[in-house]
Amino acid sequence: MDPTSLDKLLADTRKRQFWLKPIGFPKDHPDWDVFESRKWTESEIEIHFAKTPAKIAVGAIIIAYRIHVSKLIFVAERLPMSEWSPADSRSDYSRRRWPFYIKGHNLTPEYGSVWNQYSLQPFALAKEYKELHPEDPVHLGSIQRGNDKALISRGFAEFLIRQIRSAAITTPPVPPPPSPP
Repeated sequence: MDPTSLDKLLADTRKRQFWLKPIGFPKDHPDWDVFESRKWTESEIEIHFAKTPAKIAVGAIIIAYRIHVSKLIFVAERLPMSEWSPADSRSDYSRRRWPFYIKGHNLTPEYGSVWNQYSLQPFALAKEYKELHPEDPVHLGSIQRGNDKALISRGFAEFLIRQIRSAAITTPPVPPPPSPP
C-alpha cells in the first residue's frame, strides 16, 4: 500500500522533523465509545491541535494514530500555508477543543482506507523498537499525559513507516469489529 510515496520518504535523507500525533475524541466526549469508521484517503489532511503546532516545521512528517483503539492511521508531510486549501468546516466543539490546525499531504491514502484492519499500535511498536534499538530511546509519556504531539527520532519514525509499508504485504488484515446496531 502506498509503496511509492513511502519508499521516496524512506530514501529521503534530508534533515527533517518526525512527529507522532494522536487523533480522536477525549475520554469525556460522548462519542468516545462510538465505532471509528472514518477513512483517511484525502490527499490533503487537516490536522487539529489543542496547543499551537508552531514547532512542527514545513516538510515535517506527522505519523498519526487513532486514540482509544491505538492504531496508526496515516502518514502526512506538513504543507506550507501557501499550499493549503480552504479550512474544513467544523463543529463549535471541535473549534473550541482543537483551535489550531495545519494541513498535510497524505502519503498513505490507501493505507488510510483500511487502517482499522491492522493492529499497528504505536506504543507496542515503541516497545519493540526499544528492544531492537536500545541506543535510540523512544519517549511517548507526554502523549499519555495529554500532550497532543510528540517529537520522535528519525529511526523510530522510519520503523513505524516500514510497518505501514509492509502491513498489507506480510500479514492478512484483521477484520474490523462489527458495527454497533
